[in-house]
Amino acid sequence: FLGCFLCLLIAVLLVDSPAKFGAQALPFAMKLGCCLGAAIVLPFLDLIAILLQNTGVILLPAWFQFDKTTPRGVETMGQQLILMFGQIVALALCLLPAALVFGAILFLSHYALPNEIGIVLGSFGAAIMMCVEVAVAIRVLGGVFERFDLSAELTGQ
Repeated sequence: FLGCFLCLLIAVLLVDSPAKFGAQALPFAMKLGCCLGAAIVLPFLDLIAILLQNTGVILLPAWFQFDKTTPRGVETMGQQLILMFGQIVALALCLLPAALVFGAILFLSHYALPNEIGIVLGSFGAAIMMCVEVAVAIRVLGGVFERFDLSAELTGQ
């Protein structure tokens, strides 16, 4: 559902974006290249953001409130602020390798291809890098998630 909503927003951006950006004309090919690049990268960005939230739940289960009956106060608000700041920093660190790959591909393709194609190719490279990061994170977090296996406690293992 989230991917369909993103594609709808990107289509609206493509159709409704202005032909000029400031004093500079923005050709349709550039708008199309940027929208295709966004359509490639944004679902993986959402995947990383969701993975980071779930990682927080797995690594710090006491910091999350699962029901409305738990008491709330200033301490809980402080925890949530620290957790949000940590997730923003983690998201920025996760996006750094993808941004470097995007920039390298765009820089290398600048001399041989039009910028629009370079943006799309760089977006593919960034998406591949984000997929690798997600795969590694899921692999590492699998061992942590195994500690929460309730069936092992029921059988006495």
